[in-house]
Amino acid sequence: GKFWKLDDQINAQSANQQQSAVPEKVVFLDPAPSSCTLPVTVPACKKAKDGTCIQPDPEVNAQSKRPGNEVVSNAPRVHTEQPVDPEARRLAQGRARPACWKDLYWHLIGSRRFKTDEEKVRAIFTWLCSAPPDMNPFASLGAEEIDACGKSKSKGKCPIDSPDVVLPKLVEGKANYVQAFESMLRYSGIPCVTIRGIAKSMDYKVGQLLVQKDEPLFHPETGALASQISSLQHSWNAAYVDGTWRLYDCTWAAQRLAMAAGAAVRDGQVPLGKSSQAVTLQYETDMFYYQVDPTKLIYTHYPFEDIWQLIDPPISIVSFATWPLLKPAFFQYGLSLFSYQEGTVAVENQLVLKLKILPENIGKLLFTYQLNLEGFGNIDVGSSKTRFGMHEITPEESCVVFRFRLPKKGDYNLIIYARHTGEQLFSDVCEYRVTAKGKEGDDSTLAALPFPPTAQANYGPTEKAVEYGLETLPRGMHPLVKSPKGTVEIRFIAAEVVSFPVYFYLSDRFR
Repeated sequence: GKFWKLDDQINAQSANQQQSAVPEKVVFLDPAPSSCTLPVTVPACKKAKDGTCIQPDPEVNAQSKRPGNEVVSNAPRVHTEQPVDPEARRLAQGRARPACWKDLYWHLIGSRRFKTDEEKVRAIFTWLCSAPPDMNPFASLGAEEIDACGKSKSKGKCPIDSPDVVLPKLVEGKANYVQAFESMLRYSGIPCVTIRGIAKSMDYKVGQLLVQKDEPLFHPETGALASQISSLQHSWNAAYVDGTWRLYDCTWAAQRLAMAAGAAVRDGQVPLGKSSQAVTLQYETDMFYYQVDPTKLIYTHYPFEDIWQLIDPPISIVSFATWPLLKPAFFQYGLSLFSYQEGTVAVENQLVLKLKILPENIGKLLFTYQLNLEGFGNIDVGSSKTRFGMHEITPEESCVVFRFRLPKKGDYNLIIYARHTGEQLFSDVCEYRVTAKGKEGDDSTLAALPFPPTAQANYGPTEKAVEYGLETLPRGMHPLVKSPKGTVEIRFIAAEVVSFPVYFYLSDRFR
């Protein structure tokens, strides 16, 4: 699975839970009725020596592909979040377990009288990604008992690629989510293939060189991957659902969460505050990776076979390597790239970066950032206040605008976070690599001063201003106000009369 070490507290809590666990009595699901007939198994796709699929059946048609010009479009797109199958999740996390694949199929699909393949795939995806990874999916029967499948529970009498064999191996660490998903779908009568490629996972750094110019991905003689990308190898699935090939990544959908003070902390999320309360582990399915849009998945997943991009024309590995790292929340919040389409940005000592947002999200999205200088770490270490960066929302452009002052020469890692008002956590949305070169002939440290300190993560109206109905007059007033005469006036309009104190903070330059 895709798990992250959050802190030692979580590990200790998990260890204590395991030590204190008491074996529970096995509870069996009702066996499938004798009238239950399993679908005809779809044959596995024939593969070449390098593991690529020779000819998918059915073939990848034009209906399955998205236009290539949608990939780099700067028009924000509304994201439709896919729901989980609640019954499948309840089945996966309940105490009662099936004795074999036939019993599981009956409770997951057969008894529910689904009319479409999409319903079946959603149920399988939800069940697989919701099941505790350390629990055998099948309850053990005594040697004298015969399961409802009509055969012995002995693995030797089941095909090696059947769910009866693959799912227990998943728990043992001898199979993976990709194999399990393909097995469950094919044995449910739905064509499914495994896609091999590379992915921008935890080992990836924005701006990382993937291939040299005109260099093939594979060595022409040995067939080996280029050394710089071998650690990025990854697999995911494509399934033929109701006449169209769709993309799925169960591995990245199955995520471990830490529940701290009632708030979940998962990959790429930043809590608003720290808590010393005990944490427990729970699991959640990230449905972004269910039937994911090919024009979104291509930002992180690059298949070795162009056909499985499901994009026409296909994207080159060179383009894939130059893009910024876009996370699921980037698309879930309806963001799009505006000022910089490439992940590596070279500047002197200042950067202005814009992201497009949906007009209906203006006033509903909040942003923050983390800026790390290689060799120095977070340049705002010891302070949660924004010092070398500020951002504002510009309604006339439907953009969020970030302005950074880079105090030293070097390479910076910039991560931008966002959340909806009312949410407790910021999620990372995109990541850039910024190179501060300085002015020509200047080898000294750049003289970029930090912005004055602020109690919030941004300048201008905050979440509380929206809550109290406060607006600047004129509306959309720029948060940077010049005062050549030493005086400044800022006016507000309010839905009701309010009073509030005013504080002034000086920049480090005047301390």
